[in-house]
Order: sequence, then structure tokens, then C-alpha cells
Amino acid sequence: RRHEKIDRIATALEPEIANGWLSFNNALPQQFMDMFIQFPTHEFVDGPDATEGAFSLKVTGKPGPVRKKRNPIRVRL
Repeated sequence: RRHEKIDRIATALEPEIANGWLSFNNALPQQFMDMFIQFPTHEFVDGPDATEGAFSLKVTGKPGPVRKKRNPIRVRL
């Protein structure tokens, strides 16, 4: 189950972050950012999991993984 979660998060967020379409506010707690910095080996992946859920909802208008993307959208958390 954790492996599926890791794959879902990585598939949805890694390209968005790498391309600068998803960025993070510097005021976010370090504990939250550590989950991303140490992903997928951090003890907890709740931050990335919640971020993936919110991003998917923003992009598609419904919960669940982003399957296809027509136009990149910029999101700042």
C-alpha cells in the first residue's frame, strides 16, 4: 500500500515541481518541507500525500490522481 502511495505522489508531483509549476512558500514549516526533501524515505509522507490530493483536485476538479494534463497550471503552496 505504501509503495502505491509513493508511486502516485511521485508520478503526480515530481514533474510539476521539477518544471516549476508547483512551488512552495518559504513560510511552510521545516517539518513539512523535510517530508518532500527526504521523499520517499522520510518516515511520514502525509505532507506530500495531502499536496498531491489538493493538486489533483485543483487540476481535474475531482479527487484522485492526475491522469492527463492539457495545460500546465502554476500553483504556489
